[in-house]
Amino acid sequence: MRILSETVAIGNSVSVLSRMGLRSITETLINLAYLLNIDNDEQWRLWRKYGSGQAKLVDMKFDTLELPDYVDIDNIRQIASEDTSSEFNDVNLGDWSGKDLRKRSLEAGVKDEYDKYYPWNSAYTHGAWGAIREACYNLCVNPLHRFHLVPSRRALSDGLSSAATAVDVVLELVGKTYPGFDERFSSK
Repeated sequence: MRILSETVAIGNSVSVLSRMGLRSITETLINLAYLLNIDNDEQWRLWRKYGSGQAKLVDMKFDTLELPDYVDIDNIRQIASEDTSSEFNDVNLGDWSGKDLRKRSLEAGVKDEYDKYYPWNSAYTHGAWGAIREACYNLCVNPLHRFHLVPSRRALSDGLSSAATAVDVVLELVGKTYPGFDERFSSK
């Protein structure tokens, strides 16, 4: 919901940030669908322990690195120690479930959402050439210039509708888990 609300801000829905936001919403959707599908308390604990371990890892790294402005180290330390004292938290450098996101999407029955929203938007997060090309360059229309690329700051296609649709899937999953929770963005 937070990512979607920030996508609504003026200009963000046609920005690179909207692509990164949609990728994050999709990953949240897949993880929630997977956890609800397998309905296993131990997997929920692993998911949460992974997040605490990642907070511990960040805390450990900033023992030797200069703390950037965006890091609230006290908050990170609190997250790392909420369930178990940080000293007893493992840091998992792999995936929390032992499966990649695509496999989790298959198992959870949300592979279509993965295919629609994840791969191309992930290219933006990873700084892949295709995303850079789409966001930063256009073809020169002068045929004498052999259609080389020229810098461009054109708006990307609007991602708000896709982001709202993906959040609706998340809300539907919550509604199945908590009957009576009927909040949605779309008017289906």
